[in-house]
Amino acid sequence: MRSLIANLLTALVALTSVAHSARENAQEYEALCAAYQAATGTIEPADFNTAQADAEVPTAVKALYAATIPDEHYNNKTFGIFTTDTEFTAVKDTVKTEKNIDKSPVYTRPPESPGKRAALTALERLYNSTKATAGQAAEKQKELQSLKEKAEKFLKAAVFGHETATEAKEENFDTRANACNGGGNAKAASQNLAQALACVCGTASTNNGICVQGEDQANYGTGSGASAGVSAYKAIVAKCQPATEPKKVTAELLTAAVSQVESVLGNKAFTGHTNNGRYVLGNGAAANCNGGDSSATCIDYTTTVGTGTFHKVKWVENMLQATKELKKAYTIRAEQAKMQAQLEAAEAQAWQLRDTLAIATITAAHAAETIKPSKRQRQETIDSKEAECNTKDKDTDCKPPCAWNAEAKDEKKRCTLSEKGKEAAEKVAANQAGTDGKNESKCGEAKTEDECKKVPGKTPEGKKAVCGWIEGKCQDSSILASKQFALSVVSAAFVALLF
Repeated sequence: MRSLIANLLTALVALTSVAHSARENAQEYEALCAAYQAATGTIEPADFNTAQADAEVPTAVKALYAATIPDEHYNNKTFGIFTTDTEFTAVKDTVKTEKNIDKSPVYTRPPESPGKRAALTALERLYNSTKATAGQAAEKQKELQSLKEKAEKFLKAAVFGHETATEAKEENFDTRANACNGGGNAKAASQNLAQALACVCGTASTNNGICVQGEDQANYGTGSGASAGVSAYKAIVAKCQPATEPKKVTAELLTAAVSQVESVLGNKAFTGHTNNGRYVLGNGAAANCNGGDSSATCIDYTTTVGTGTFHKVKWVENMLQATKELKKAYTIRAEQAKMQAQLEAAEAQAWQLRDTLAIATITAAHAAETIKPSKRQRQETIDSKEAECNTKDKDTDCKPPCAWNAEAKDEKKRCTLSEKGKEAAEKVAANQAGTDGKNESKCGEAKTEDECKKVPGKTPEGKKAVCGWIEGKCQDSSILASKQFALSVVSAAFVALLF
């Protein structure tokens, strides 16, 4: 809304920049001159070459995807979303060489893990959706350029009578009788702004002019042909130039220009029609616009309009068509802004996936470490049994797994745990590990899958056996359960990031 108001204010300022005159057709001239300046202004290229002009998948999305490709495929010529050797090589080079300010690598390849595979899948889906958005943005850019070209053609036709014309040509003008009195009805190409200026300001007499001072060469009176019309136009338009640089063309400026002309349309003193000169531009109590004198220096669009409106006049129609194209462009630029925001969000999401994977890797490693059986557990069991033996102070009370050592220097430790007792204590410790669901020491002893299935101990909750044959070796089911839990949390995080 703010930009719309700003454009309207700019349009009003632009329209008031035409030099004022006190001559008979001054208001009509000023309105036509304002329309001419608006239509010959500049359509800013920057308005049609936005940041989304070359929209593509962000580099980070491609590089982070490449960083999670399995080691066995990373050195291939193509893989996954990379269908050409050149593209894949370029992305791998980015992964390898891109550095942060502190010289640390921007992209790193994480170790193989289920989390890494989940990240690869998530990043591939993100790439595909982002590529679709980039493709849509590129199509919108093409559409935007097409609208710009159409608007420019409509404006050229409005000013000069042809969509490719850049100056007034005799072929797009007509005789005074046809172009001015007939309103260009006999020749549609003559229904242009250049011709209108010649009709309203070109007179039989060149004494100072009827529109603006100094238009001495605007001779386009009764019986004048198309060439005289072109000459009159050139003399008049020389006075109708912007004070500074060409105006910036906007839909609001064009609409305001047409409205200004409509505001001075009509001449009640005109006697040539029964409609009180409703579609006549120019003053005076004449019966026609043949240019016999100042009162007949006008343009009569009555026949051209017929039962329609002033918008049926070709130059008016063309300016309004250009307005429509520019308004469509405004809408497309807004759509492109949304797409650009989506592309930027995709890049942020890719980094979030990378960070989630990093957390998953650390979490899984920590889980595996913390659930291992304590290294002190066996020693603590032995120490406990040793302490029990030490409470016996008589040989007769010191029984297996304890053994009596009468020569011990410490009288309180003459009853001590025997070697066999220590072995038994170690077995007890191992069994305790099993009852806690921590059977790594026993699982590691199994050399085959069958042996792994038969390892004794307490089966962890949710598992069918104490140990499991995973990745070519027998591992503690409780450790695997914890790892899988950590990875399930990570996988859920990946899914959450995608929806």
